[in-house]
Amino acid sequence: GIKSLGGAKLKLVVADTTTENPAQAASVTRRMIDQDKAVVIAGATASAMSLAAQIECEKSQIPFITNSYADPLVLRGMKYTFKYMPQGSAVWNMALDGMVEMYKATTGKPPRNCAIFQSNDAVGLVVQKKLPLEAKRIGLPVRWATGEHRVRADPAVAIAPSLQQKPDMVFLGA
Repeated sequence: GIKSLGGAKLKLVVADTTTENPAQAASVTRRMIDQDKAVVIAGATASAMSLAAQIECEKSQIPFITNSYADPLVLRGMKYTFKYMPQGSAVWNMALDGMVEMYKATTGKPPRNCAIFQSNDAVGLVVQKKLPLEAKRIGLPVRWATGEHRVRADPAVAIAPSLQQKPDMVFLGA
């Protein structure tokens, strides 16, 4: 049991939301706190959902444990958030460094440039800012960078403008 709660046992309460509606995630989190008497909230894997759930947990001083990558989860000063995944920008920066090394190993030369295509979700927005800075740091010109906010049946339509720039590498994230 949980010592600080008099040996109380945890009872798992499961809830689900869509990944398109952060307000729904906030509402479900609030219901779990108010009606189900949650003492800890874990989950909300999608970053936008986590950001919404985090606010409700913070208001009620309920620990929020998440595996989301969104940098703002740990950068906006919340006291009750526990995030065990690295920040999205750090993951993508490591990926960029690794991809450059793989490119060199495969072609025998460094890439001349790259293109960046990210989704406009909570992680993608941070990566859109941070990845070009990492590319600049390692001397890799970014020929084209953008985000996409719509789900498309054919993503080639969205990516085509980046390919017209003839980048040596394209970083896709969605």
